Amino acid sequence: MLRLVLLSVCLISSFSFGYAQEEKKPKGPKVTDIVYFDITIGGEPAGRIEIGLFGKTVPKTVKNFVELSTRHSTEVRKYLLNKSDQK
Repeated sequence: MLRLVLLSVCLISSFSFGYAQEEKKPKGPKVTDIVYFDITIGGEPAGRIEIGLFGKTVPKTVKNFVELSTRHSTEVRKYLLNKSDQK
């Protein structure tokens, strides 16, 4: 009788463990691009901010954001000024 109880407990725990592992898969949109910004404070490196972008969910927004984040700061200013002049 004790063996039957122990066997039952082992089987139930192994099934529940396997089920719990399946639930840990990430749900929702998938990150397709990652951009980063290196932060400095007073000329001293303070760290990096990494941003994951969902390219399949919002492809145009991701394309624009990647373009802006990979340009040099002077190029971004020119781009933004030209874009505001076009309105």
